[in-house]
Amino acid sequence: MNANRKTAIMVGVLFFIATAAYMAGNGLIESVLNKQLFLEHLYPDRMKVITGMFLELIAQPL
Repeated sequence: MNANRKTAIMVGVLFFIATAAYMAGNGLIESVLNKQLFLEHLYPDRMKVITGMFLELIAQPL
């Protein structure tokens, strides 16, 4: 029973990490896409977009 509990806790922690990564990535991407002329701001904010996409990518299920 103890091994099952450790597994369940680990799965829960990984779920929360994936959820937090998705929320952070989505926030970064949306901050660029919600600008008035976002295509003009896309290149200067490219690291924000790349980081947001990476965070959303690791949150995707396999």
